[in-house]
Amino acid sequence: MGLQTRCPACHTVFGITPDLLARRHGMVRCGACLTVFDGRQSLSDTDDLPLLTETVSPSEPPPSSQAEAPALPVDEPVAAEEASFRGTPSPDPWHEEADFSTGIDPDTPVHVITPDREKEKDAPRHWLGDPPATGTNDDDRANDTPGYVEPPRDPELDTPADSFLLDETDRRAGLPEFLDDDTQNRQRHHQGLWTVLCVLALALMLLQLFWQQRDWIASWHPAVRGVIERLCDPLGCKVGYLRHPDQLQIVSSSLQTATPAAPDGSRQLTLPGEQHRLDLNLRLRNGHHSPQPWPGIFLSLTDFSDTIVARKALLPADYLPPDRLSRPFAAMSSLDLSIPLTLDDLTVSGYRLELFFP
Repeated sequence: MGLQTRCPACHTVFGITPDLLARRHGMVRCGACLTVFDGRQSLSDTDDLPLLTETVSPSEPPPSSQAEAPALPVDEPVAAEEASFRGTPSPDPWHEEADFSTGIDPDTPVHVITPDREKEKDAPRHWLGDPPATGTNDDDRANDTPGYVEPPRDPELDTPADSFLLDETDRRAGLPEFLDDDTQNRQRHHQGLWTVLCVLALALMLLQLFWQQRDWIASWHPAVRGVIERLCDPLGCKVGYLRHPDQLQIVSSSLQTATPAAPDGSRQLTLPGEQHRLDLNLRLRNGHHSPQPWPGIFLSLTDFSDTIVARKALLPADYLPPDRLSRPFAAMSSLDLSIPLTLDDLTVSGYRLELFFP
């Protein structure tokens, strides 16, 4: 079964197939005026489009629906009476009713147009892609005036429509964007490029976040600490531990005079004054569920009036042995410390201890 569609711009009828409509989603281009339109809107079967082959003779004009108005009578001069100005009233000529009947005379002939199927089949038809007919005149009727000379025509206007389709640029310019394969390919290429850039940007953001939060990740996931340390070795970075100073406390402490039997090799801190030895004993506790770095101890010595006479900041290297210094303060653990002190000519009656992170 053949299908036909009509161009909405020049009203040219074309034959078309369902495969061609499905291939371009119903969009076709007129071969006469190059207009791109949706062929499905004016789609019809070839047997359903009758062609007008009979000449319709003009029917007689219907009778006027209004009756002709009667002629106005000519008023004769009325002689004025000397005795009175009264006159006799005359009938109004417009008082008669007009006939406004709109009925049609039954004797009026009626012309009925019946399409001739035989002539319709023999009528010429245009198909999509056929070149327009040549030698046609744009004027609706020929000029038969004697002595009339037709002005010269521009040769470009007589060029067939198909010749304009030879230029690839013109053909692409006449197509919608969703029908142009090159445009679709460029858009897909740009979308793929933007996708790759977005993935790279996301990877860089994750890497930066990992670099800044490496201590937090290693503290909350101890299983990955070794992997993070191996990654940081070539870069020269260190993986530390999270600090929770509120979870560190001094459980007990005391300051006593050292006995002669003090162990040799113990660390001694020298303060100005006369030399005599004291031992600072204390117990540190880490109450957090994760390891922490070792804190520093700030020692203040006071006299009888509670006046500070000496101060000393003890770093982890000052009170820890080397083997323990390389390890963190274990979670939920305690450590007993004994720190020897050497004083020079000072009278000490009290002390104060504070923990801090260097």
